[in-house]
Amino acid sequence: FPSHDTGSVERAKEISNAMGVVQPWQVIYSFKCYNSYLLEQELHEHFKTKRVNERREMFAVDKATAQMAIEQLGYRYSTAFWADKLKQINDQKVS
Repeated sequence: FPSHDTGSVERAKEISNAMGVVQPWQVIYSFKCYNSYLLEQELHEHFKTKRVNERREMFAVDKATAQMAIEQLGYRYSTAFWADKLKQINDQKVS
C-alpha cells in the first residue's frame, strides 16, 4: 500500500491498531509516491466492490492485483510521471 509521511511500516501499524486485528499487518509491497493519501483514496474507490466490510480498510484482492493497481494508479504520484512530463515538454521545445 502507499505510505503516508510516516512510511510503510508505520502506516501498517496505524491500520493494525485502528482495526484491532489479531495479527498486525505486514508490508509485502511498498510504493514510493509524493501524495500517498490521494493514492490510497483512489485505491479505495478502485476496489470499493471488493471491500470486505464497509467499516474496514480490507479488500478481497490478491497481492498481484493490488500491486498492479498501486503501480497503475500511483504512476501519476511518482517522480517517474514528472520526469516523463518534463521530457515531453523538452521534446516539444526541440521540435
